[in-house]
Amino acid sequence: RSNENIAAVSASVDESPSTSIRHRAQQLDISRCSVQRILTKDLYLHAYKIQLTQELQPADHAQRRTFANWILE
Repeated sequence: RSNENIAAVSASVDESPSTSIRHRAQQLDISRCSVQRILTKDLYLHAYKIQLTQELQPADHAQRRTFANWILE
């Protein structure tokens, strides 16, 4: 992981953050494993997936408490 490669990957991420690692590696002519290593170990970027959940309503708290108490019995 050279400083030049780290700078290239960093610039590439700034330019287009949604590009896949494989595509980015192909564009920069760096191995996919090196790009992955640079992203995680040098730039501290990690993949994540947003999970959408339902909003809890005030009545939900009472139901959850009732269920938890029932389970603990």
